[in-house]
Amino acid sequence: MNDIISLIKCKFIILMNILPLYQILFISYLIIPIIIITRYRYSNPQIKSIFLSFALLVIWIVQVTIWKIFQDMYYGI
Repeated sequence: MNDIISLIKCKFIILMNILPLYQILFISYLIIPIIIITRYRYSNPQIKSIFLSFALLVIWIVQVTIWKIFQDMYYGI
């Protein structure tokens, strides 16, 4: 029984090291504003796409800055 638990634990650790969890979270974090802005664009066709593009750029810059701040806090840099 102890060997089975040890094997499952080992396989789980190997799987967690293979999955790029950090990258998956970061990409998901950046995709959320795209979904929101796209839905807003299709619900309001009179708005100019260039404004939404600039808004998305500003949102991404803010998101990356926030991500960097929390990453530095997590790693103690």
